[in-house]
Amino acid sequence: MASTINCGTNCFAGFIRAYSLLVGLLVMVIGFVHLDNVLVDFCDDRVQDCVGPSLVWANSDNPVADVNGPFAGGFTLGQPRWRNVFTLRPDVFLDVWSPLMFGIIMVLCHFANFKVNFIAGSWARMAFFYLFGSLFAIFGYAGNLGIITGFLCVIYVWFALVISIINAVTGAEEMTDPTFSLKITKPGFIKSNSKGESGDSQC
Repeated sequence: MASTINCGTNCFAGFIRAYSLLVGLLVMVIGFVHLDNVLVDFCDDRVQDCVGPSLVWANSDNPVADVNGPFAGGFTLGQPRWRNVFTLRPDVFLDVWSPLMFGIIMVLCHFANFKVNFIAGSWARMAFFYLFGSLFAIFGYAGNLGIITGFLCVIYVWFALVISIINAVTGAEEMTDPTFSLKITKPGFIKSNSKGESGDSQC
């Protein structure tokens, strides 16, 4: 009977870990879809000299003219340019890159080499991180895909909180780690920490 209960908790925790990894991959997809939405063809080669579809080559008397700035002189006010996407302005940078950054962090948390205990040190912390990400980096991005994935994140939050409560009541060590804690030991080889313990190399 005890082994059955133990197997049940292990399987449940393993399923939720896999679920969180899948959600992280979906968030990365949202990040790429969002980039594709904002990285439009800025340059019209019928009226401008272009370097690819997104960079304008200055062909005027001023070769250093800011033709790729957010409001390039001579263009319609508000027309997007290269620096509307690739910029370090906090308001623009966070809006453009948040989904992809959150997705990458969600996936990397499952690798002991990159795991950050502040985010993935417990089920409750992971639940908070996924809830925060769903509100600020998933809902509202990539249309319907963002809405669906956002609700998948909320479902994970409930599961993670349930496991956190079960873990607090039972003290089951095999349920303490909310991630797979995969270890990259050699190039091309990934080793799973079967005990669910965190890796040695953590932030």
